[in-house]
Amino acid sequence: RSSLLVLSEVCAGGHALEHEWSVGVFNPQLASAVGRLLGGCHTMTGLPALWGEADNDLRHWAAMLELRTVAITAPLCNWPLQAQLQQLCAASDSARTEGFFVLDCSPKNILVGSAGIGLIDLELCGSIGDPAYDLGTLLGHCVLWGLCTAGPACQATIAAALEAYRLQAPLDSPGAHSRIVAFAGAAILGAVVRRPRSELQPFEARLLATGA
Repeated sequence: RSSLLVLSEVCAGGHALEHEWSVGVFNPQLASAVGRLLGGCHTMTGLPALWGEADNDLRHWAAMLELRTVAITAPLCNWPLQAQLQQLCAASDSARTEGFFVLDCSPKNILVGSAGIGLIDLELCGSIGDPAYDLGTLLGHCVLWGLCTAGPACQATIAAALEAYRLQAPLDSPGAHSRIVAFAGAAILGAVVRRPRSELQPFEARLLATGA
């Protein structure tokens, strides 16, 4: 009634999905659960504006979209790549729709517990977005950790997440698949150039090439 999102304890005793991926553990069954969760979020209807007013949600979406695309800058992000990020930004904004969008769908925000999974850190979520944004961000991190750990089940994990998502929310908007791939690449680039981590440094060149 108050349009407040209340977060109680989530997955007591659980751990971040990023921990599993960072050590090369890729579980397709777990990925299916994540895909179902996102599909359910993206098809929610009748939500109030999560930022108070519809215009505020729209501005928030625009800011988050810019953050994950054209705001990614580094010496290795050359002009052709910047142009592609600008194209992704415009295409995603044209495909925006209403639903419940995480807008920070990183494996560090997905907890794995004995009884299931949970979603935390929802302060960036909004009621306007592009499903490809959340999906691509999540799967980009999966690719990133797959490259760093040579996790043998990484591809099966991606396939399982997408298949489970499709059962909840068909990817029928024009260009959705291309945008998912592009956001995955952008997520990899962002992880390397904006938040350098010591465990990624040995793989930096390969990650940047893959992201591009």
